[in-house]
Parts: sequence; C-alpha cells; structure tokens
Amino acid sequence: MKKKNKKIYWSIQGKGKINIVFFHGWGIYSIVWKNIVNLLKPYFTLHLIDLPGFGKSIYYPIMTFKQLSQYLLKKTKNKVIWLGWSMGGLIAHYLGYYFPNQTLAVIYVTSSPYFIREKKWPGTTIDTLNVMKKNILFNYEEFFKQFIILHALNSQQKDVLNVKKKYLFLKKYPNPKKKSIEVGYQWLTKTDQRNQKLSHHIPILRIYGALDNLVPIQTCYHANLLWPHSNYYIIAHARHAPFLSHPHAFCNIINKFIQEKTLLR
Repeated sequence: MKKKNKKIYWSIQGKGKINIVFFHGWGIYSIVWKNIVNLLKPYFTLHLIDLPGFGKSIYYPIMTFKQLSQYLLKKTKNKVIWLGWSMGGLIAHYLGYYFPNQTLAVIYVTSSPYFIREKKWPGTTIDTLNVMKKNILFNYEEFFKQFIILHALNSQQKDVLNVKKKYLFLKKYPNPKKKSIEVGYQWLTKTDQRNQKLSHHIPILRIYGALDNLVPIQTCYHANLLWPHSNYYIIAHARHAPFLSHPHAFCNIINKFIQEKTLLR
C-alpha cells in the first residue's frame, strides 16, 4: 500500500537571486503554474507550493493564515516575493502585512482584498461561490472542464477542444479535500483586507484579466484608491487565469516590475 504523504508539497525550481513563492487558488494546486515555470526559472528561484488539502499536500492538516505563515517563514531564509492567485492573494497579502521584514514584494494575480460584491465594492456573489463550491465537491471533473473553457481559454482562441486537451495536465492529482474547499470558501466570503495597507516600502504589483467575471475589472480601480502607490496591469482578452491564457505577457509583466523596482540589486 502506497504511503500517504503528510508533508506540504514544496518544489523549488531555478537558481535566481530573487525568490518568488507562489500560492494557487481555490480548488486547484501548484501544477497550474506549469506553463510559466520555464519562462521564469532562468531568472528567479521559484517556490511552488500545494496548500494543505490540495494536490500533493492533500493529507496535510488544514492551516490558518497564521499557522501557514509560521510554517512558510521557517522555510524561507531570505526576503521573498509573495505571489498569490485569486484566493492565494489573501495569503500573500497576510504575509506582506504581518511580516514586512521578510517581504521583498507582493504580487496579486486576479485577486481582491475582499471578494464579495457590495453596493460600493465590485466583486462576485456568495451565490456564485456557493455554486462553485458545490461543483467542486460533487462534480469536480465538470468544474475542472468549465474552468479551462472559461478562464484558461484566450478569448481570441476558438478551438475549445484543443485547449481542453492542452490543459489536461492540470487534472493530475486527487480531488481536493472537502475541508480545504470549505475553509477556502470561508476565506473568500469572510476575509476583508481592505483596511490592511502594506508598508509603503513594499512594492506591490496587481495583475488583472480584462474579461474576468470573478474579480471584475472595476476591482482594479477601487484597489487603486486603497493602494495608490501600487503598480497594476490589465491583460486584454484574459479572464481569471492570465498565466494560462497569456503566459508570455504575464511573465513579461513580472520581469518588468522586478527590474523597474530594482529588486535584482
């Protein structure tokens, strides 16, 4: 009988001076970064993590932001760039806010300090996230297929079948644990980081998809008011996963940001 891996999966690729720690989103895992790893690892050291309950960390106990931060900080010796996609952006922000001395920069990818739509704040609805949660838990294969069609597909691409085949590698590991999906749902619906401003010494990059329906583009303009010193880019024709649909444009944005902020010195 195959032994269950009860460690947090942590893959390190590249040997660059700058360390970037990647946090995936809800319902997926670190393999989602596969398309950009080869584009970035010649320049940076990439840390690809499966959060507890996802991918190869499926048997690791679920952790709070605080517990996860303590675990991560023991593993990272130098200042790092925290990069979070969607839900992962909440974790990246937490680390940047509470541990500025261990933070070189924070990069948010189609993320938001608060995901739920309000009268004066753009976002998605609890009903939408509830439907997603049910699909992940009870029909993960269909959820996965729809995710690829809706978010990994470049809006200028028309061959849906070939795109689905191209991204079959994503469905490689077991379905995420129910508890990890439930906890992630609570993070997405309850976490509000709008009043938690990072130190002005920490460079911030925000990347959005122009056609994203989960983190609508209006979020970008509201976030500008919260974090006026931050940098942002909007990738045309991209949805919620621009690193899949527009990998070269995505990596060019990251490279330019790091060079302009002279983080390579």
